[in-house]
Amino acid sequence: MNEFRDFSHKKVVYIDDNEMNLKVGLMTLKKFNIDSHRGIAMTDLFELMKTNEYDLIILDDMMPEMSGTEGMQKLKSEGYSKPIIVLTGNAAPEDRQKYLNAGFDEYLAKPINISELDRVLNLFL
Repeated sequence: MNEFRDFSHKKVVYIDDNEMNLKVGLMTLKKFNIDSHRGIAMTDLFELMKTNEYDLIILDDMMPEMSGTEGMQKLKSEGYSKPIIVLTGNAAPEDRQKYLNAGFDEYLAKPINISELDRVLNLFL
């Protein structure tokens, strides 16, 4: 029996340039029965958004070409209003506030803490 809330009616996209992080992230999201999509660059996100509507976006920050912060700010400047979460290896005590100040709706540190992910999903979905 699944101990986590069932979000099978929700669609989430996770963007990270590291294949292992994507694999772990998607396996973790699967525990919540989320319809999850993936991409390895911000260009993938923009392409996916042409044909999909997401309830939540999860972004790594440190990616080549365009960072998660730059991508989030671009989306918000274009009027995107659904939650955008940063999932990053930057886990110093001051990093959470830095990302929230930059405009993210919430912050998660890598490796993914399932309880923190559960809290964020319940908060936004």
